[in-house]
Amino acid sequence: RSDTNYVWAKYETALTFQAKKQYDEAIKLCKEGIKLNTYHHFMFYTVLGFAYDYKGDKEKALATFDEALVKFPTSFRLYFEKAGVYYNHKDYPEAVKNYQKAISLNFMHFGSHYNLGKIYAANGYITHAALCFQTALLMESQSQRSVQCVIELEKAVTAFNTTGVDSIKSLNINRE
Repeated sequence: RSDTNYVWAKYETALTFQAKKQYDEAIKLCKEGIKLNTYHHFMFYTVLGFAYDYKGDKEKALATFDEALVKFPTSFRLYFEKAGVYYNHKDYPEAVKNYQKAISLNFMHFGSHYNLGKIYAANGYITHAALCFQTALLMESQSQRSVQCVIELEKAVTAFNTTGVDSIKSLNINRE
């Protein structure tokens, strides 16, 4: 049980159960993994929190991330994941607070900037959204996620523009 492969296999199995929507099994494995108190128990918290969320128990999901943050107070990833719970439940003010905290701990995190941009864009804060999307693109410019980020940026900045230029197609970018 102290073998890191055992712990990793337990984590991967929990992820598999979560992907198969077998949340009770994922929760059980994550609780076992956290009790092992290894370096990897941080990852078990993230799966556990989302297993609760996907199961429909927002409060347990948030409590799980709060418990993890007591142990790992400087983890940008836990704030990012906690923000995801709020985002999934359309509690955007709390999601924004947690994405901002994640960014304060790791300014280079693409996902926090991107999701924050989506919230701002959806709520009409176009300048804020554009800055978030552009910052995300500075962090990661050569991936499928960055292509989606460019699309979101374009939607945000052209939402009130009546000319409607599709800059992505007009640039004729070869992505090979």
